[in-house]
Amino acid sequence: MKKNALSLLFISVALSGCGANIPSCGDPEAKGMVQGLVSDSILREIADPEKSLIKQQMRLDVLEPTVVAKDEKLPSFSCEAKVKYDYGKSKMDNLKQIFKDEKSLPGVFLQWRLLIGQATSGDKMGLLMRLQAEKQSKNVAEVKEMVNLVNRAFNRSYKSADEVFADPKLVGEMMVLQQQVMQALNRGDKEANENMQIIREMMDLALPDGDDTTIQIPIKYTIRKIDGDGAKFKIELVANPKQINAIQNAEMIPFAAKENARMEAAINAGNTVPAQPAPEAAPQVAPQVAPQVAPQVAPQAAPQAAPQAAPKAAPSAPAPDATKGQPAATGSQSSPKKSTSGESNPQDVMKAFGDLVKGMPK
Repeated sequence: MKKNALSLLFISVALSGCGANIPSCGDPEAKGMVQGLVSDSILREIADPEKSLIKQQMRLDVLEPTVVAKDEKLPSFSCEAKVKYDYGKSKMDNLKQIFKDEKSLPGVFLQWRLLIGQATSGDKMGLLMRLQAEKQSKNVAEVKEMVNLVNRAFNRSYKSADEVFADPKLVGEMMVLQQQVMQALNRGDKEANENMQIIREMMDLALPDGDDTTIQIPIKYTIRKIDGDGAKFKIELVANPKQINAIQNAEMIPFAAKENARMEAAINAGNTVPAQPAPEAAPQVAPQVAPQVAPQVAPQAAPQAAPQAAPKAAPSAPAPDATKGQPAATGSQSSPKKSTSGESNPQDVMKAFGDLVKGMPK
């Protein structure tokens, strides 16, 4: 669902009907067709399965239809009305609960931006850097979820983190993303602010006040005969796209919250078992084996070997500074084996990006 109607002053959709005479603005047939046009406008940029679910629950009505002008020669009517859009109590209660949970809101809004096709360059780079970090820390559950998010953000079908970072096409895209993120940082108005504007419009235009579950949208529509066919007429609806988009966004928030909760549950379930028991077992075995093999000759060699092995193994597993762009240095040591045709690979780009971000003034 890509949001592009905000660039237009109005959206216009139409339906055709049949009849000996054109219906007036408040005619039941005309009102029914206007309801269908409003419904189609709200759903037109939403994909299934969300589209079908929203359509099943949608409740709207055309109120106060008024004739603004009438042309007897065409003939035609110019009309104004209000559309009453009812979210229902259960959906409004759910939306209020979602916005109260401030801890989960960042994840909800990320899922929401992915659903509506508004993921920022910062979102995409952040997902790749987090995937790289979780890949190094061997968090299987989180790696799987991050791969899914990367697929949605880039419209891909990667099956693993290794496949993500072996894709040569990703290098060029990440170069562009890096430039976009740095431009946003230099301007001091990160891309997230642009999405916050959409959120504010959604809150102001689409969500009712207090305990109300309904909003009213002013609309205009025309009803006229189709030239050359006296038995057909056409109804054309003109509506403000900001209000239509605001309703679309509000309807998508519960789906984003549900997906975020599912992802968090999957990650938490994957983290219930300690992910790194092996490093603790190795030091216990080594001291017992070495004294038995060479009790007199190797007392000095064995203590030197064990302390040197442990410090080198420990830092490479946890990757604690993933979000700062540092884990790319570890990943880039193995990636050249997979990428031999190009000069750069995704890990190199992420490392360079991380180094640039660390050097930026805050």
